[in-house]
Amino acid sequence: MLGSGIPVDLDGLTEIKYHLALVMGFSDAQLVEVTAGGVRFVRLGDIKSLSEDAYSCLPGLVRALDSATVCILPSMAMGIPETPEPPERLSVGAIFIDLFVALVGIVDFRTLPYLPARAILDVLIIVIYKQYDMQAKALSHLTGQLATAVETTTLIVNMDVSYDLSSAAFTAALALLRRWPAVVVRILSRQIFIICTLLTELNLAKDNILVAQGTSFLEAAFTEFASNGLFVLLFKFDLKPEFFQAVKHVLSTHSKAAPGKGSTLNLKEAILDDTVKRLTERADNDLNRILPNLKEFVEKIYHQEYDPKLIHSITVTTNTLARLAMDYHSVPFNPNPWLEMCILVIRHNKAVSRDLLVATEVFLKAVMNRFELTPECLDEVLVHAAAFYRREETAKDLGLHIGAMVVDALSDALRGRTRPPPNTMIAMLTSIKQVLRISQDNLPPDTLKRIAVDSSFHLCTPFGADIFVESHFTATTLAADMVLEATKGETGFLNVHFASRVGKFRPSVRAWNALVLSALSDPSPLSANALFINLKNFALLYGVSLQPLTAPGAQGLPETIALDLNQAFTAVKLWMMLCRQKHRSGLVSHHDADVVLNRGVAINSDESEVLMKERTVWNELWPPFENVLAATSVDESPEEVT
Repeated sequence: MLGSGIPVDLDGLTEIKYHLALVMGFSDAQLVEVTAGGVRFVRLGDIKSLSEDAYSCLPGLVRALDSATVCILPSMAMGIPETPEPPERLSVGAIFIDLFVALVGIVDFRTLPYLPARAILDVLIIVIYKQYDMQAKALSHLTGQLATAVETTTLIVNMDVSYDLSSAAFTAALALLRRWPAVVVRILSRQIFIICTLLTELNLAKDNILVAQGTSFLEAAFTEFASNGLFVLLFKFDLKPEFFQAVKHVLSTHSKAAPGKGSTLNLKEAILDDTVKRLTERADNDLNRILPNLKEFVEKIYHQEYDPKLIHSITVTTNTLARLAMDYHSVPFNPNPWLEMCILVIRHNKAVSRDLLVATEVFLKAVMNRFELTPECLDEVLVHAAAFYRREETAKDLGLHIGAMVVDALSDALRGRTRPPPNTMIAMLTSIKQVLRISQDNLPPDTLKRIAVDSSFHLCTPFGADIFVESHFTATTLAADMVLEATKGETGFLNVHFASRVGKFRPSVRAWNALVLSALSDPSPLSANALFINLKNFALLYGVSLQPLTAPGAQGLPETIALDLNQAFTAVKLWMMLCRQKHRSGLVSHHDADVVLNRGVAINSDESEVLMKERTVWNELWPPFENVLAATSVDESPEEVT
């Protein structure tokens, strides 16, 4: 009747709506009369499921909402207080919209028959795409419910339903996006994730109609909101690989789409430019979620052929983040993704990235002593930034060399002038060690010797027992690696800069243990040879360190006595292990044996070299330790302690 254009007054429409609500399953529906004006409205109540008796009513509801007949619909007829403005003329089906959007929220499209499901989707498309004004006073309160209804139907695309229903759901989503973009904002992120998952499940097949519709929706969403912080919002989530695959597909297919009037940037540039500019508005805890996803976006989707204006935006943001990093204390800030992203951009846009490289150096200097850096990040910085400077370098550019800055920072940390986070020191040691193995051209001259000398100082610096944690142990072993690495190029380095060190801090048993442990993990025999040459120096230090423990009734012993004794016993075991390992490698030289191991036994005797080395180490290190055991033993038997 309504679909055929037969006029019905407002009271009649309300009666029809009331009975339709009862049929559909709104068992608590009531017909309420408003005292002022004599207008009635339907209070729907709750609905648990759509009644099967209502299936036959849905096609008629489609025709009613698609009718061109109009009526005057006051706000009170929809259950909201009347406003001073006069009632508006709306399509006759407007009175049923609240009933319909309440219905969509409880429907299970997986079990609903095709015809009712298609009718519901048709009604939704009509409500969105035809003449209904959701900004009218009688309907404006339903915009949130309408958005929720569209979000519910968007889930259909990932359900096991017919292509026709999925296609209709896409049509409804795209209709709302184009007609009411302000309404769709509240559900857009969830829609994008749903559609990205679908596109990857369908392998982004170009001949698939759902892939084409999903791509059109994403393109429209990105174009509409590219400059309104959409990707800042999306990057706050824990994004999966399928998200980046789908976004790459959309942006590579539609990379020339302009995001707005008067813009000179394409869609990819507009997205990245807007996201980068908004980073400085975020709190530090937001940045820790956004930056890793932004780095993934740049790495997997868009990292080359940048417009100079985009490079300028990244440069400005880098300088601003360097300044803001000074105030990031409430939540640990992770600068690694941003550094890696900047280096990636520099690598692929060398011609326009010099200012960005300088800004990256400023940012690195600001965060190096405050936040934790990773070896992978510093590897990228040292290798690629140094390569850039080698091409551009002049005499005045040497002060800008990022490698020199990292070396200076590590030198200060090893000598205790600064106290970066332990993991950052580990990252600097690991990266410099790795880069030196690749090419010493990436770092200033004599970097190895300088860091090795500073590492010797670090090893000799005493530490409290309360900081012997895993990160400190790792940093100590890496420092020992640097010392032994220097001995391979300079034979007397260990004796000059470590064993014979004089000053406030001298070598300790613990420092020597770190060197021996490093040599055990080094396949080269040069490190072990250097240690055996200096065995007497260590044995002298070892004996002196145990002397206070051998005096009867010793008093005033240091608090670290247990730790010192443990280090001494560990030294015996490590040196014995080094003897066996070096012998197994078959790389011990007779010159070394003559210097260190020949204790009056001919080197060509029947006794094996390994036994000679073990006997030498044992005779040097065990007697002082045995004296300690004898001095602290309650048994006064003159028998030897073994």
